[in-house]
Amino acid sequence: MKFIKKISVLILLMMISCSEEDYSKFEYTFYNSTDFDLAIVPDEKYNLENSEFSFMIKPKETISFSLSGFYGLFDFIPTQSTEKVFDVKYDINNELKYKIINYDYQIKYVVSGSAKRATITYNTSSGGTGQTTRNLPYTNSYKHFGDDWVYLSAQSEDGDGYVKVEIFVEDKLKYSSQAGGFGIATASGSWINLYN
Repeated sequence: MKFIKKISVLILLMMISCSEEDYSKFEYTFYNSTDFDLAIVPDEKYNLENSEFSFMIKPKETISFSLSGFYGLFDFIPTQSTEKVFDVKYDINNELKYKIINYDYQIKYVVSGSAKRATITYNTSSGGTGQTTRNLPYTNSYKHFGDDWVYLSAQSEDGDGYVKVEIFVEDKLKYSSQAGGFGIATASGSWINLYN
């Protein structure tokens, strides 16, 4: 997927009746934690009800709105051009309450230290394993990461100095480790946070 100026969030809604008059209304609450004015619109690809609506939300604003018989996805479209990724966090205590966030990279791996070169092993977006030997510092980043587990390790190629590994999730440091000599610095863990 290209650098995203909008992002979709899956919302599965149960319809009570097949008749449009009998649809229940669903109340959605969005908090825009970003610095961007955004339009909240239905996703064209998954909009099964062919609904049309647009709700504007300003930075640091909370809005609520009701929709009848809607089943599909929302898109978040910034009103100005940006390379940032827009996403939402679900409130686990209220399935229709969301926090809109943005970041440069969903996952970023960074290897640094006083060692000149290191052998680096990492978990890829698809859940596979990648390995490379590189001069330090080294960075590998993903706009979208398909696996819910992250892993990064590094070992100095010649045993001189130390290596440090850092895993950033949505631009925030989540896991880190450091090792000297021929020791292996390893950081890993689950990265998905529902609402923060």
